[in-house]
Amino acid sequence: MKTLVELNDLSVVFKQPNNVSIHALNGIDLKIFQNETLGLIGESGSGKSTLGKTMLGLNPYGGNINIFNETLNIEDKNLVNNIRKEIGVVFQEPFQSLNPRMKIKNILSEPLIIHNKSITKDEIEIKTQKAMESVLLEKDQLEKYPSQLSGGQQQRIGIARAIINNPKLVILDEPTSSLDLSVRNDVLRLLKNIQSEFGLTYLFISHDIHTIKNISDKTAVMYLGSIMEYGDTNKVISEPKHPYTRALLSSVLSANPDEKREQIKLVGEIPKITSLPKGCLFKTRCPNPSEDCSKGTVERKLKEINDGHFVDQCCANCG
Repeated sequence: MKTLVELNDLSVVFKQPNNVSIHALNGIDLKIFQNETLGLIGESGSGKSTLGKTMLGLNPYGGNINIFNETLNIEDKNLVNNIRKEIGVVFQEPFQSLNPRMKIKNILSEPLIIHNKSITKDEIEIKTQKAMESVLLEKDQLEKYPSQLSGGQQQRIGIARAIINNPKLVILDEPTSSLDLSVRNDVLRLLKNIQSEFGLTYLFISHDIHTIKNISDKTAVMYLGSIMEYGDTNKVISEPKHPYTRALLSSVLSANPDEKREQIKLVGEIPKITSLPKGCLFKTRCPNPSEDCSKGTVERKLKEINDGHFVDQCCANCG
């Protein structure tokens, strides 16, 4: 299977005015394969959105990002623009991501004009109408403003804008979290259909395990800017190997009100992102840390424990 994006030892550090460093991403190794959906899950502040923004060339970084067979260099503006043309983005809050003073037709035509200066009015009209059809909205809504649409319709416009340039990759940052459950399911079905129709690859960022299970082929679990576990979604959810993944899954409510689940409560303090510990990032909260884990002598890397199922190699030795 073709690798569309490969991240090697990716790190992002934000320098504060008081010379304090915020370690947002820490040594991430990850692959995104063509025509698949990679779900990225973790607590708020774990670095999920920062990872997506870094792939867009919005953050200075260490390590390597190979995307569409190009090594991302944020100093090369032409390269960054060419890469961004091949990436669509859908944001969490649809209304906030749509210009309230622009009609829908202008919102959809904007990325077409930015990335193709010679495009004609007829081509813009054809592409915007096709984008509306793809997200199951009527053409007459092109003349409306975002405030005249429902939340679900606004998010469909966000999706239409993301796919209008026929991108190779779409980054979806919590695209359904602000929607009602019924609307959420409709949007997820729409995303699956669009992916099949256009052969898209998704990076789906979410904190909701049910959503990730529904849409993702692979799942990566993030904690403090690092990947703790990665693999086929079914394996990660049904056979979690990392204690953090187990704790996340134990907190999910069952659809059966009579089912009783034992919730794993993590104790200990979360390390400060301004002074991360050596070795395992999870050792201060691990319910059963190994001796090497406590000492911080194990290198922070992923270890393959089964075919395509990876876990932080320090925590692979913990009970």
